[in-house]
Amino acid sequence: MPDQVKIFARMRLALLLWGGAGLVLLVVVGWLLWPRPTRVETATVDRGEVARTIFEDARLEVRDLYEISAPVGGRLERIELEPGDHVARGQALFRISALYPTLIDGRAIAVMQAELLAAEQGVVVATADLELSQKQLDRTNRLGNAGFASTAAVERARSAADGAMGRLRKAKADLQRTRAAGSRNTGGAQIHTVRSPIEGVVLRVLRESEADVQAGAAILEIGDPAHIQIVAEYLSSDAARMKHGQVAVIHGLGESPVEGRVRLVEPFARTKVSALGVEEQRVRVVIDIDAGAASATLGHGYQVDAGVVTFRAGNVLRVPTDALVRHNGGWAVMRVQDGRALLSEVTLGDGDDQFRQVLGGIAENDQVILFPGDTIRNDDRVEASS
Repeated sequence: MPDQVKIFARMRLALLLWGGAGLVLLVVVGWLLWPRPTRVETATVDRGEVARTIFEDARLEVRDLYEISAPVGGRLERIELEPGDHVARGQALFRISALYPTLIDGRAIAVMQAELLAAEQGVVVATADLELSQKQLDRTNRLGNAGFASTAAVERARSAADGAMGRLRKAKADLQRTRAAGSRNTGGAQIHTVRSPIEGVVLRVLRESEADVQAGAAILEIGDPAHIQIVAEYLSSDAARMKHGQVAVIHGLGESPVEGRVRLVEPFARTKVSALGVEEQRVRVVIDIDAGAASATLGHGYQVDAGVVTFRAGNVLRVPTDALVRHNGGWAVMRVQDGRALLSEVTLGDGDDQFRQVLGGIAENDQVILFPGDTIRNDDRVEASS
């Protein structure tokens, strides 16, 4: 009997121990599975400035660029000017021989000399014919006045004299043409001196060495770096927001940004292919800056970053862009209230990738969750991280 009591006591103790352990395990599992608030990063809806600035790669350009070309085809003499040289209005830029000599052999020279001699003899013969015709006309006129020659004879004599005059003129023209051809091929070259149309600076020398050029060939470029502008090509969707007089912010002209103004938004777009092979519609936008704003080391063709401020408002209700989520075709935020995340639809105005203007849906000093993601749902418990 005493042994049975001992066995029963041991069994009872074992049950109590196992039951206690099970209870402790149940409490631990319950504590682990109990939902806890999600730690989130929050921001405060406040008032301040909201702006939208659209940036694009741009380049500096001389406002009035002059491309000087060859007025005639010929032999261009070597250009001594170099990029950066100052030129005065009317200063000689380069010289070009409109007619330059060519190499010919003795037989060709003999042919030209014979042609010249024939042309000279043609003039002599035509002159003699004209003198004879004039004498015949004078005799016929005297006979006609005395009644010994008919009117028809007088007209024939006058017609013969007129024909002789025409043949003499043609012979003289042939002689002049033959002489011109001979001078062109034997070294008689006409020199054209091209002068600067403005006072400015040589920007580029496109043809420096002596060479044969055709009429219209570009030789050099001249402009005034004191009058400079900025040209950028924006997407047509962005250019639609821009207009004359808007403020622009230029980076790359010095240590600090420079302010400019939009002067022109061109009324047509150009099709460009991006680096990814996508066709885009681009619009040229011209921005003016102060003449003294640009660094003296910058010049025509330099690259800068140009941002046009298409929207700016001060002391308006704003929300961080990182707090916005898409909802039902519009925008919403996850607002924190009493430790819970509440999905609130908002009405937004313009803004940039930092702040957007709030027109309705939330109030000043509301706490909103940044980067809410897909893990936080409406009415979830949340806890703001410190």
